Amino acid sequence: MKIAEFSVNRKITVVMLTLLIVILGGISLSKLGLEMLPDMDYPVISIVTTYEGASSEDVEETITKPLETAVATVKNIKSLKSESMEGVSLLLVEFNWGTNLDFAAQDLRDMIDQIADYLPEDVSRPLVIKFNLSQMPILMYGVTGAENTFALRKILDDEIAAKLKNLKGVASVMVMGGDEAEKQIIVEKSRLEHFNIGINEVVQILGAENLNMAAGHLEKRKDEYLLRTIAEFKSNKEIENTPIKITKTGKIVYLKDIAQVRDGFKEKHYYLRTNKKPTAMLMVSKEAGANTLTVSRRVKKKIKEISAGYKNKIGFYEIMDLGRPITKVTSGAASNLIIGGFLAIVIMFVFLRNWRPTLAISLAIPISVIATFLSLYLAGYTLNLMTLGGLALGVGMLVDNSIVVIENIYRHLEMGKNRVEAAKIGATEVAMAITASTLTTIAVFFPMIFASGITGILVRGLALTVAFSLFASLFVSLTIVPAIASMIFRKKTASSEDSQYFFDVLKRKYLVVLKWVLHHRTKTLLAVALLFLLSIAIIPLGFIGTEFLPQQDIPFMMMNLKMPVGTSLEETNVVVKQLEDIISKIKDVKNLMVLVGPMSDAQAKADPSNPQEVNEAQIYARLYEIKDREKSYEEIQNEIRRQLPEIEGAQFTFLSRDQMMGGGVSKPVELNIFGKDLAKLQNIAIQIENRMKKLENISDITNSMKVGKPEVHIIIDKDKAFKYGLTSAQIAAAIKTATVGTIAGIYRQAGEEIDIRVRLAEKDRNSFYDIEHLSITSPLGFTVPLNQITHLEFSEGPIKISHEHQTRKITITANITGTKDIGGTVKRVKSAIADITQNLEPGYFVEFGGSYKDMKEAFLSLGFALILAIVLVYIVLASQFESLKQPFIIMFTLPLGVIGVMLVLALTGTTLSVASFVGGIILAGIVVNNGIVLIDHMNQLRTKGMKKTEAIIKAGSDRMRPVLITAITTMMGMLPMALSRQEGSELKSPMALTVIGGLLSATFFTLVVIPIIYSLVVKDK
Repeated sequence: MKIAEFSVNRKITVVMLTLLIVILGGISLSKLGLEMLPDMDYPVISIVTTYEGASSEDVEETITKPLETAVATVKNIKSLKSESMEGVSLLLVEFNWGTNLDFAAQDLRDMIDQIADYLPEDVSRPLVIKFNLSQMPILMYGVTGAENTFALRKILDDEIAAKLKNLKGVASVMVMGGDEAEKQIIVEKSRLEHFNIGINEVVQILGAENLNMAAGHLEKRKDEYLLRTIAEFKSNKEIENTPIKITKTGKIVYLKDIAQVRDGFKEKHYYLRTNKKPTAMLMVSKEAGANTLTVSRRVKKKIKEISAGYKNKIGFYEIMDLGRPITKVTSGAASNLIIGGFLAIVIMFVFLRNWRPTLAISLAIPISVIATFLSLYLAGYTLNLMTLGGLALGVGMLVDNSIVVIENIYRHLEMGKNRVEAAKIGATEVAMAITASTLTTIAVFFPMIFASGITGILVRGLALTVAFSLFASLFVSLTIVPAIASMIFRKKTASSEDSQYFFDVLKRKYLVVLKWVLHHRTKTLLAVALLFLLSIAIIPLGFIGTEFLPQQDIPFMMMNLKMPVGTSLEETNVVVKQLEDIISKIKDVKNLMVLVGPMSDAQAKADPSNPQEVNEAQIYARLYEIKDREKSYEEIQNEIRRQLPEIEGAQFTFLSRDQMMGGGVSKPVELNIFGKDLAKLQNIAIQIENRMKKLENISDITNSMKVGKPEVHIIIDKDKAFKYGLTSAQIAAAIKTATVGTIAGIYRQAGEEIDIRVRLAEKDRNSFYDIEHLSITSPLGFTVPLNQITHLEFSEGPIKISHEHQTRKITITANITGTKDIGGTVKRVKSAIADITQNLEPGYFVEFGGSYKDMKEAFLSLGFALILAIVLVYIVLASQFESLKQPFIIMFTLPLGVIGVMLVLALTGTTLSVASFVGGIILAGIVVNNGIVLIDHMNQLRTKGMKKTEAIIKAGSDRMRPVLITAITTMMGMLPMALSRQEGSELKSPMALTVIGGLLSATFFTLVVIPIIYSLVVKDK
């Protein structure tokens, strides 16, 4: 029994089945997570290794190169980049999408273990850190209050963080900034010399005296006793009374005789402030799979309670909250869906002027949407911008099948059949056509499964959502609609005469045009071909720009400052204070946090966007929501740019919005210059940088390697040192302890571990003279001034040496302003530097990366998906029509849709991006539907004995109405998304505009061009 006949005969069964689907869909909706974007693990693992005191070149040679050589052998690596900085080596290993990062991280650790013994002794163990977007902070606060930042950090660590960690869905709470306690042993240089004591002796003795150690066990009768030697320090006084040396006269020299023991704070090379007040930073990450919005609300509620408990003496200033944009974006997408569905229903009623078919069709939308929720839940997807966008895109298409079925049922009612018979025959006749049209639409989404990278992650959920909803709509149109029609449909009444009159007038005019074009086929086809060529020419002529992903207006802004290399922390801080004054005066800025200098935290160092030197700073600005501020994101940026202080050599750069949203996206313009010699690379980079500064729409130009950082090289005379019984390691250790300080052990107090640091008093280490006259104690029993065995050389070294695929490189990056056209901007850059790049020495070359490279890779991937989609559509059509010619005719609707796409993009100023490209792929599955319905009816008429030309005209007359109604309802369903200006609309609007523009032109030309092609290709019987 055919499905339509079954539905009419078994109405109760169909109703019960539908009710079950609705119930299960409702349950699924309550369990679906709510996110801004699909969960994605960006396949990058960073390897951080510290080598305190080592220069960039030393780090490159002794750490980075060996690690690169070992790591490069791991499988599935897409790219290998590294940064060698003073004291830090950072490797960024990007794997192919789909690689299991847990296994990849273990492979990296295994390779590192094989070479770990060959690294210098003072090097930290390489730290392998997986980059996981789901582990990134969802909330960031600047916290102020308490007596000082030490007390503040203690409250955050001991009380607040502990309470937040207990909340459901919270994975970690990280506290950064604030003072950290330290026991400081401040050694007097003159006292060391007086007693002939080496500073490293102090370190060794303190370490040896501060021990608790198990010493075995003893048995006494039936009892066993554990032996432990207890010698850990319990007070400052005990530390002071540590014996250091016995003089020749037998006198014991205690630590208090040569040094002061005091409670202090670890020396910081950074400042952290919120709204100009000293602060600590509180960051909260969620558990993998936990709902961002739910966790965010839970944490904020708890923080509100905590703040009230401290009587608001501790201020929590929100800097970033990923829950807010999720609320805005998903509610916006949901409203687009609801409004779009409502408009589609209204349009149907206007055209049909009858509540009965409108009711039947209206049920298709909610039932299809609810059934889609069930499919999404079973497939493991969340409700996010892309899945909700897919529903909003598909809402207009959900009624297409039902409209075609209802229109045919009415046609049979008018032929005199009763409503039961009309429902059976009417639905059965078009079942093949609507099944084919649904399958062709779904077929275009199948290739998106093969899209790689972030593009694949983004489009996969959207594609599956539309596919699920269309399957549901096909089910409704072949079951629910015929069942309802058999119960309540009647012949058209006078209430629909106005609508019928409108369509009759339109039909008469259309038939006049159709008959004319059938007699002037060549002229018509040439005119349409010319329009197609002109629309294609719009892109190279520059009327449509290209970009990777449309820029979003988000309430969070980040800016980096780089002062000239060698600038002190204090001088950098002075400039940052000026920036604080400028930004805090802007009304649209809610909160402001600044980080001046590098944090010592390993994870902070692992992010290359964070300050890495004392001449660098980062500014975080929390903006008000779009509806609550007067200016756009870009206008605020430009206002800040106009007020920036003019400082020679300083760089002020804004992070692109894509970079802040994560996903591995870099700046729009990125040039990588490869070669061996750093001086030559720098010369090439300067030339290119100077050319780029002259171009319009280019801003925030940065050079990854500027002037070398000033260095003082202490050159050891090894012969002299050997005569005095000293090794280079002993000398270096003594210098390090005297200047930076050395950790001599841990002081345990009330469950806390506090470092014990030994170093010289500041007055003995604050000049080159002091360094040269440091006393180095020889194992032979006497002291030697440092200048007797060394000399100082002033030099400079690169502050950062970058590698990619084990080759040195310098990177120049830039943002673009005043335009969205990344492709056109990069084209102008290429043209401006063509003479430089074409005359490089062998072994030196330039490659473009950044968002431009991401865009090209995405377009290539989506282009392949589009071609595959077209092939699949043809295969589906060929199998449905049992013909190779007729699907070929229908495929002509695709270039007809391109005409409208290009015109709409050009007229609205919308770029060709991943979003609009996806819209184009969706369009490929939609535009063929009208051609299918038209040609299927032509074939049925010819099967009944009608001549070809008569069948063409009759089919056009019969199918004009459903073709127009389905096209208009589809476009009206997408209209709210196309016109939306809410948060997240930047990604949704281009898709909707692309589909609307293409459908508009394809619908018009389908009714004209497809009959011409049919008349040319199909022969008379």
